[in-house]
Amino acid sequence: MAVIALAAVLSLAVNVSAAQTHWFETAGTSNNENGSVITSSGGYLYVGGTTDLEDTSGLNAFLSKISTDGIVSVFRVIGEQGSVENVTGIAADGNGNLYLVGYTNAFTPSDSSTPVNAIFLAKFDSTGSLVWAEYIGADNSSDDDYGLGITYASDGYLYISGSYEGSLFVAKIDPNKAPSSDSDNVIWFNIYEFKAAGNKPIGMAYSSYSNSIYLAFTTSNIYGADDVAVLKIDTSNNGAPVWITTFGGEENDYATGLTLTGEPNGARGEKDVVVIGSTNSFRILGTESYTDYNVFVAYLYSDDGTLHDPVVIGHDGQDDYSGNIVFSLDDVSLYFTGTTYSYGEVSEGYPDGFVAGLPVGQSVSWFKTVGGEKAEYMGGIVIGPNNYLYTAGYTMSFGEGGSDLAALLASDNLGNMTWTENDFSENVIIHDATPGSASISPGTSTSTTLKYNTATVTPVPWDPSTDYDYSNSKNFNTHLATDDNTPDPVPEPWLVSMVTLGFLAVGVFLFTRRH
Repeated sequence: MAVIALAAVLSLAVNVSAAQTHWFETAGTSNNENGSVITSSGGYLYVGGTTDLEDTSGLNAFLSKISTDGIVSVFRVIGEQGSVENVTGIAADGNGNLYLVGYTNAFTPSDSSTPVNAIFLAKFDSTGSLVWAEYIGADNSSDDDYGLGITYASDGYLYISGSYEGSLFVAKIDPNKAPSSDSDNVIWFNIYEFKAAGNKPIGMAYSSYSNSIYLAFTTSNIYGADDVAVLKIDTSNNGAPVWITTFGGEENDYATGLTLTGEPNGARGEKDVVVIGSTNSFRILGTESYTDYNVFVAYLYSDDGTLHDPVVIGHDGQDDYSGNIVFSLDDVSLYFTGTTYSYGEVSEGYPDGFVAGLPVGQSVSWFKTVGGEKAEYMGGIVIGPNNYLYTAGYTMSFGEGGSDLAALLASDNLGNMTWTENDFSENVIIHDATPGSASISPGTSTSTTLKYNTATVTPVPWDPSTDYDYSNSKNFNTHLATDDNTPDPVPEPWLVSMVTLGFLAVGVFLFTRRH
């Protein structure tokens, strides 16, 4: 009976994803479509990015809806003619709504004839239709303000962050309240006395265990030109700082993402804050003879911000840049993305995108490059429907021309992929790599005091002049490539438990037969 039970369990485990293969999907036009951030909601994937599809003199924001088999059903573009809307973050709530944050130079202060950058926030429903949009900033000719990070919290509120008049800000937003001329949805808007780079993303994560928001952002002139700062704030105390940690070296170190780990039994809540970024301060071999960039992964204790076990990953002599990072409690592993000039189909200066697995506290367990004749970039990553890994970025090797949105269903047994419609003569080439790694010792400092003040800001309702779904446009095309391999999903707790119980049952059965 135990053998039969185990066979049933293993059969169930295999059939969870038996009909699925890895896929690589492109979507776009002869213009440029660049994906940057990804999330999942209601069994679909949602990707945010920028495109000059509507306006070759500028860049507009887009939101794309993609099914779990790689089919694009929505490609909504919003923005203003001749302006630039940069998307830096995406979040989903529990009601099927999506949120994009970023910055735009679509607005000109009253005291100037020149536009400046303002924060923008936009809400969409699950069909990709714009519900409302607003911008914050562009108050005077000397200001450039940037929306750079976003997270939706289980307390029902939206938290955004960025650079406001050069300093870090965090704002608490009521997502159910649309901005209007006589009211706004900002509950509080805190400005912290710490410089935040306006052109680097901010990683954000919310913990219901401690009612905290964690942020990883790029600051400057502490240890080198660019440095990393990690901040914990108390959402139950109106965003009061709990601690701030900085680290870096003599050159450039900047953060691109953040995630929280947990104990395997889930009993404690968050354990570590994990920050991913890029550095040219530290080498794999510990020499100063190279000036290339490597990826770094650094752990900080969530209770006091102490930095521990920072490592660099990559190859000396070539540039490797970080994307973003996620954590799976089920297998106590991290998964991250980026761009590499060290491995894969790199030729004539074009990089490959990559996705990799990293068990917490260990070395990289697998590292897959994705590429063609030109450039591929992988940035956003999410553990989405069916517990698969999905990434988003762009490709210049495939698609309609320029750069196209690229999305990928990935796992550790990802293989070379062929186009389902024979659209291109070249396949999507996957390489296994074993990157170098080394522990590093950056300069670091932690403080439990940080000055801040609550500012009064007035969001302005925004009705973009461009708001259109291009997914059915005749010049918008998608292409899909697949391999013959069944992806390995991130283990689900119930499945791991059932398989474990099955093996235990077999063990008992064999033990009783022998005795």
